[in-house]
Amino acid sequence: MAQKEYDGQNSDEDEMSSELGIDNVVPKSEKSVSYDSDDEHASDDDSEHEEHKKHHSFHAHKEHSEHSKEHHAAHEHHAHKNHESAFKPEYLLYAAVTLVIILLVNSFQIGTITSGINEKIAKSEEASKPALLQLTVVTDSSCKECSGISEVVAKIKSGKVNITKEDTLDFKSEKVKEFISKYKIEKIPTVIVTGDIDKYNNPDLVKKDGFMIFTAPKPPYVNTESKNIVGAVKLTLISDKDCPQCTDLSTFSAQFKQLGIAITKEDKFDVTDSEGNRLVQKYAVEKVPTLIFSSDAAAYDEFAQGFPQVGTIEKDGSFVMRTIPPPYMNVPQNKIYGLVDITYLTDTSCTECYNVTLHNQILANPQGFNLKLQSEKYVDVSSAEGKDIVKKYNITSVPTVLMSKDAGEYQLLAQTWPRVGSVESDGMFVFRDLSVMRGKYKDLATNKIMPDATATQPSAPQQAATVE
Repeated sequence: MAQKEYDGQNSDEDEMSSELGIDNVVPKSEKSVSYDSDDEHASDDDSEHEEHKKHHSFHAHKEHSEHSKEHHAAHEHHAHKNHESAFKPEYLLYAAVTLVIILLVNSFQIGTITSGINEKIAKSEEASKPALLQLTVVTDSSCKECSGISEVVAKIKSGKVNITKEDTLDFKSEKVKEFISKYKIEKIPTVIVTGDIDKYNNPDLVKKDGFMIFTAPKPPYVNTESKNIVGAVKLTLISDKDCPQCTDLSTFSAQFKQLGIAITKEDKFDVTDSEGNRLVQKYAVEKVPTLIFSSDAAAYDEFAQGFPQVGTIEKDGSFVMRTIPPPYMNVPQNKIYGLVDITYLTDTSCTECYNVTLHNQILANPQGFNLKLQSEKYVDVSSAEGKDIVKKYNITSVPTVLMSKDAGEYQLLAQTWPRVGSVESDGMFVFRDLSVMRGKYKDLATNKIMPDATATQPSAPQQAATVE
């Protein structure tokens, strides 16, 4: 029974030793045998046994350590195998596909950028080249009054262009009919531009489908539909031979021409002539001389817009001048307006007073008010007529000037006069503010000589010195 138990224990220990890698474990049977020996032998045996145990323990530990290292290496190898087995081949395929896609995207982007840069460079190079243009100039040789087109053509040629072809066609030619229909030409002269019109800009030209055209020639020009010349103005002057003092409007023709109006024909009639009288009746003319412009004057925008300030535009398009610089003849009354009678009121006792004739230099000056004087007279305040004038118009200072009511026909004078004088109930213009004249004058109320109000006044220190 005891032997069986031992065998069981020994078997268990052997099995444990085998698992731990210890093969030289001493069986317990040997230990029990040694207990039956005598003391001395037991002591020696004990010593040997202790050494044996140490030696056995060292070898057991060494073997266990080596076994453990082998076991750890085997474990790592097993784990590595498991890791290798975990890395599946489809992952490598996915990475390769992703890399290819990235390369393709980058290649496309680089290609797009390069293409864009190349396109811009090409456009820039193309823009730097002069536009290749072809010109076709259309004129009318029969219109001597028509404005030229040379300035427009010269401006085109002065740009960054290369004129590869230039033709000139006459309005009367058969080929022009085709051009008029194709390019919808309304006014002649004109110029048609074809070619690289996308590379060329000109504010004087209108860009249409595949061509550019000059549509705004200065009048006179030919209207292609009516075939009439537009802007060739006929000017008619109507005057009265019984008014030699009246304003000479014949000089106005030159002024209008300087403004760019093409006056191609001029007629002159007297109010007593049949044609002159007919026009006076037709347009209800009340003042002569006057000017009548034909309807072609409407082609000049600035003229047409400003004319209502001086005249009327009739139903037939004619422009009739109504505001006439004086003097003029009032036709219904057969009376001349604008001839002024002027009276200089003086005081011979005032030798220091300013020269009254200065008024004539101001009033009759063509560069000033430009009054047309019918008569001039000098009246002294001491005379009976002078006293009547002083009393009638309440004159307070002399010398001064009085003008007949015809002075009111001069618009500039009429607008200015209220600042220096008065207009009486009978229409007489009386000069009252003598302080604006350069000189001394006499105050009739105090009978004193008044100083020149326009003279430079001395400064304050100088005044003080004068007082001292």
